[in-house]
Amino acid sequence: MRKLFFIFFLLSVCNTFSQSKKEQIELLTTRVDSLKERLQTEKNSNLEKTSKISELNTKVNDLKTQVTKLNSEIETQKKEFDKDNLDLKSFQNQVKIKNDSILILKNELDKIQFPKKDTLKQNSLLKEYKSVVIGTQTWMAVNLDVTTFKNGDPIPEAKTKEEWENAGINKQPAWCYYDNDPANGAKYGKLYNWYAVNDPRGIVPEGWHVVKKEEMNKLIFSIGGQTLGGKKLKSKNGWLGSGNGIDSYGFSGNPGGYASSLGIFINKNEFGYWWLSNATSNDESELFFLDYRNDEIKIISWEKSFGLSVRCLKD
Repeated sequence: MRKLFFIFFLLSVCNTFSQSKKEQIELLTTRVDSLKERLQTEKNSNLEKTSKISELNTKVNDLKTQVTKLNSEIETQKKEFDKDNLDLKSFQNQVKIKNDSILILKNELDKIQFPKKDTLKQNSLLKEYKSVVIGTQTWMAVNLDVTTFKNGDPIPEAKTKEEWENAGINKQPAWCYYDNDPANGAKYGKLYNWYAVNDPRGIVPEGWHVVKKEEMNKLIFSIGGQTLGGKKLKSKNGWLGSGNGIDSYGFSGNPGGYASSLGIFINKNEFGYWWLSNATSNDESELFFLDYRNDEIKIISWEKSFGLSVRCLKD
């Protein structure tokens, strides 16, 4: 009777011990799967982190393989114990070794540092922008089209006249589509007030900057001057009447119009306006614009609360 009781006791200990290990393995496997899901999400949302995430993915897969191997070894040892090929103490010692290994793997998983969420909000800053070389300068060949600052904070979208006007009054950053219509965004990009352009968090992708007046003057000089330079920068279509350009360099300056300080949209198909980074007063900053009526490039100052397009220059 004692022998039979002892055998039942050993089987009970074995099953309990094995079940405990199995639960730990399942929990750890679930955690690994959760980490893999998180990794995949971050991988899809941040191209800049691809190399780092790939490295972490390899690490997680390796750890999961080790956990699976340990699980298999424990099951094998359980079978051997059931066949009386292994005494209880030896079985416990070997399982303890495996358990220690599992704890080490847990620590390894805890040490994995995934990219912080605030660095994963910059998808629009990571898009590839077509560029052209004009003289010694490299320009974006399309208008800026971002919705976040460099740190991942969203740039507020003004969807109504009231929201746009209030942003200007409060000197707060904002962007909008012409006529608040995303279809215009696909063609002309977004319109930004100067408070967004000049925000210290940065509005342009890494390696680029908002054009300065002296850099614009350098461009004008390199393409033959202010009087006829506009025709060389204007796109070949989209301009009112006979206002199309010849787009000599692929700059593709298009007539995206602007948003006034009151949120009224003006001059699409007639004028293209782009901010310069030079502020002329507390309320105004400089810009350059192209006109359907002539071939000039003009530089003037306007209210910072206006919404204009943005072109960037390579650092």
